[in-house]
Amino acid sequence: MQQKIETIVENFLSLFIFGLNRARNIIDAEDLMVKDYNVIIERDAEGFYVASVPSLRGCHTQAKSLDELMTRMTEAIELCLEDLDDSFEALDFVGVQKITVTS
Repeated sequence: MQQKIETIVENFLSLFIFGLNRARNIIDAEDLMVKDYNVIIERDAEGFYVASVPSLRGCHTQAKSLDELMTRMTEAIELCLEDLDDSFEALDFVGVQKITVTS
């Protein structure tokens, strides 16, 4: 009984981590791999938030609100990860610098 409770708790935590709306199947805790990604967020001239993941080439999206942006960014990351081949090596995020140029 204790083992079953522990398994249920582990499965619940796994679903919570990925977001209940993103979980399609129950995932075994042993198969769970969680990775953080840095997201760059900007706002364009029309007021849309634009997000990209520097370590995943071509991984970007946009939305009118930050909440919607993060939901869409999660989906974009998941799709980008599905398309990766075995030779992919993620870049290490170093930081963002602001440079002022007079023109």
